[in-house]
Amino acid sequence: MSTSYPIILAHGICPVDRIVVPFLGKRYREDDRLNYFRNIRSALMDAGFTVFRSRVSWAVELDRRAQDLKDELVRITTYFSKWPRIHIIVHSMGGLDSRWMIYKYRMEMHLASLTTIGTPHLGTSLASHRLKRFGGLIPLAGVMGVNIRGFRDLTQGALQKVKQAYRGF
Repeated sequence: MSTSYPIILAHGICPVDRIVVPFLGKRYREDDRLNYFRNIRSALMDAGFTVFRSRVSWAVELDRRAQDLKDELVRITTYFSKWPRIHIIVHSMGGLDSRWMIYKYRMEMHLASLTTIGTPHLGTSLASHRLKRFGGLIPLAGVMGVNIRGFRDLTQGALQKVKQAYRGF
């Protein structure tokens, strides 16, 4: 079984493999066992699918992550000339990134399918709770040059605003 369109795997807010794997050396970079989507890419490729892993900025705002994802898809598909449509499989915030990208950049004509796994489409109370407790770390991280403002975009309140934007789409 295969498809004529490639599958793109899009990760969540904090792909820890991007921190760990570089320290392990070159031979581990393509090792699917240590990737965010552990063994998924290799299993799909073994079944005959063409599969790519996307990379978007770590923990930044939804708007930036959607732009990054669009740029990745344009790069992978060579401006959709190599493949006019794609399948996207996402986890967690990757689903929010994908949906916002599709909406903001009107990418629906390039989508064969979107599969979301564990995506907090309506936000998560855990994000709201953690921000109340640790929200002061976000500006502190910013002072140190690290943007982790994307955690704010996982709250129920932030996603209510996104939901309002989707109306009529």
